[in-house]
Amino acid sequence: MYETIADTFDVKPALYPGSHVDVAPSLVIPHVIYVDSFKGTIRFFKKFETVQELMDQRKEYDEPCTIEFLVRTIRSRSTSNPST
Repeated sequence: MYETIADTFDVKPALYPGSHVDVAPSLVIPHVIYVDSFKGTIRFFKKFETVQELMDQRKEYDEPCTIEFLVRTIRSRSTSNPST
């Protein structure tokens, strides 16, 4: 799925809110910013060097693999649309 999206839209940087521990986008997208606040995800990304090394070994592109992780809570906004 990520490969199809990356190829179709020529995605180079990507933002992945609510990523949990799904780092598969980094296999096909050179720069991904992962955003989550789940404790398990925070623990996972504390092993950043291991994650980065794995992605460097398995990536499907020539550019350097750049991974960033931000601890943030994602909140939905309720919008009301009077036309619906």
